[in-house]
Amino acid sequence: MKKLLAVLLATAMVLGLAACGSTATATTTAAPAATEAPAATEAAAKKLLDKPIVFKVSYVENPDTAMGTIMPKAFKKAQELCNDEVQFEFYPSAQLGNEADVMEQISNGAPIIGVAGYDDMSATVPACIPLAVPYVFESIEEVCNFGKSDYFKELQKQMESSGFVPMCSGSLGVRHFISTCPITCADDIKGKIIRMGNSNPCQSFITAIGGTPATTAWADNYSLLQTGAIDGCEAALDTLYSSSLYEVCTNLCLSGHLCTPFMFVTSPENWNKIPAEYQKLIIEALSEGTEELAKKLDEDSPMYVQKFKDAGVEVCENPDVASFREYTLKEYDYLGIDRSEYDKIREAIKSVM
Repeated sequence: MKKLLAVLLATAMVLGLAACGSTATATTTAAPAATEAPAATEAAAKKLLDKPIVFKVSYVENPDTAMGTIMPKAFKKAQELCNDEVQFEFYPSAQLGNEADVMEQISNGAPIIGVAGYDDMSATVPACIPLAVPYVFESIEEVCNFGKSDYFKELQKQMESSGFVPMCSGSLGVRHFISTCPITCADDIKGKIIRMGNSNPCQSFITAIGGTPATTAWADNYSLLQTGAIDGCEAALDTLYSSSLYEVCTNLCLSGHLCTPFMFVTSPENWNKIPAEYQKLIIEALSEGTEELAKKLDEDSPMYVQKFKDAGVEVCENPDVASFREYTLKEYDYLGIDRSEYDKIREAIKSVM
């Protein structure tokens, strides 16, 4: 009997140890730590900067314009894609100064992203001058596609050498004249004072026609038109309307003289602080934004024309555009640009359309 009890007890102990061993093995193989470790390491590796880089984004348009609503969303998307390691603060309505002021700040190393057209760039990159003359581009679509051309890629190198990195390229809409007097053809500008952009190509267009170009702060245009100090100014429709210029102007001429090429630019010094992986994501997000912006501006044009009509402004919808276009090549002559450069630009545009 004692021998039987001893055998049963020994058997029970063996079975108990076997069960414990089986449980330990199951727990070990099911433990998640070994499989989660690589994922945690990968997540940590996504941090590419020791601390966030913060850029101030400057533009002269008001917050309620297409630029003021669409491009901040594009920058915010870029910030999210960069895990908030590259951050953007927005300064609309020329809070940091006009385009020339902002470009000077960028040149001095300020961590700013600003808007620059070929007209703005022409002061530091002479190769941009032929592109800033009115009627070189015939549509928003041409402007947007031109950024894909070999001509633009070569121009981009020159801009970077001059201290500006173009992060995206697009259009700020078609520009027209608003005035206190009727403008239906080029001759109507002769003897008139027209506020234009600061650049030589913009100013000299009015000079070539026979008018007097004025350079004023955009915020001053309302009072200058109201008092008669200037006879007119020009900009895209949404900018003209958001500035309430319909209150002091009686006439709008749909001249379509500029399709307003623009780029968001920053300095190579600050751009190169951003890891290449993030640079690519930023460019993609901003490029999508500029495409949306161009589409929105194009679609909204008829709406703004109607708004001006409803405000009592006389709209010349079919001006003598040919009379304005005559001054494109005349301005090339005035600026000392070989006319063949116009042909090269038009060929570059056709190559990507």
